[in-house]
Amino acid sequence: MLSAAAGAARDRGYDTTVCFSEVARDRPWLSELGEVADIRFIERSSLRGTVRQLNQILHEPSVEPTIVHTHFGTFDEAAALLRARHRRRRVFWHAHSGRARRIRIRTKLHAAVFGRIVDGVICVSPLMRDEALALGFPATKLRLLPNAIDPTRFPPISPGERAAARQALELPARTKVVLHFAWDWNIKGGDLLLSVADAMDRDEDLMFLTVLGEQGGDAPLRELELHRTVRAIAPRADVNELYATADAFLNCSRVEGGLPYAVIEALARGLPAVVTTPPVRAEVVAGLPGGRSVAPQARTIASALDEVLSLTEAQRSEHAGEARNRVQISYALDRWAARLVDLYDEALGR
Repeated sequence: MLSAAAGAARDRGYDTTVCFSEVARDRPWLSELGEVADIRFIERSSLRGTVRQLNQILHEPSVEPTIVHTHFGTFDEAAALLRARHRRRRVFWHAHSGRARRIRIRTKLHAAVFGRIVDGVICVSPLMRDEALALGFPATKLRLLPNAIDPTRFPPISPGERAAARQALELPARTKVVLHFAWDWNIKGGDLLLSVADAMDRDEDLMFLTVLGEQGGDAPLRELELHRTVRAIAPRADVNELYATADAFLNCSRVEGGLPYAVIEALARGLPAVVTTPPVRAEVVAGLPGGRSVAPQARTIASALDEVLSLTEAQRSEHAGEARNRVQISYALDRWAARLVDLYDEALGR
């Protein structure tokens, strides 16, 4: 998404500098992003130190960004302070999810103070927009912009790809695999996943594959070992290999108010998907032959998974076609990037 945004901005005459915390320094995708943006790293520091580092970048003669756009809360407060000091800057916060943020969108005092400073809060779902509105952020500053992906990066799964992926992860060819991402065990409903596994622990040919955070996070590793149908693995550089192993995708988040990329990616690849609501956006899967939106209750989720795992090949093929078409119409990256740069142009009066 950053590459697409920087590319779309470049096409309209913007230069883009992307600042990361040090944790991103060795990421393999930096080389691709570096083709369309200047990449910088911000050292871990106090708020004052972060403001100082960002201010130095803003004042470099060769790099003069007029839009400061922050993601996931890391630089929200620093960006707002820069906006307060330099009125010609424009600041957008991007509210992606309900994950704990250093600057919390969930306090009215926060909304009253920073809602006056920032130029816009980009919300990835109506739920997050409504939350921000209820807390007092000015309605005129809230922008709804759902997440998006590049469908060409997530093509339909071929039989050969599935066989190779199963072999790479040492998964039996005939096992039914349900894929689940748990980069944050609590937010992604890890405990609910285990309850679902218990409710469905009657089929020797069923496995839940849950992808943990890089260090395992706060996942109960010992408890995971005791569930014979649940296998926890570390993230893989090629996420498509994970999708290729699966027969269905599960998102059982409880507190996530955003629109998870993984749900859109799974649909693009043609996987049937079971999501919980609230808070996951039910309309993403509504009406799809292999889409189910259910309450976050173990037995309800288990029943929905039984349904999608029992789809015939013809039904799965129908679902894959309709799901991919929905992604291309509603969640395509090129359209998202164009709309984002429209916001930049609007903020600058271009």
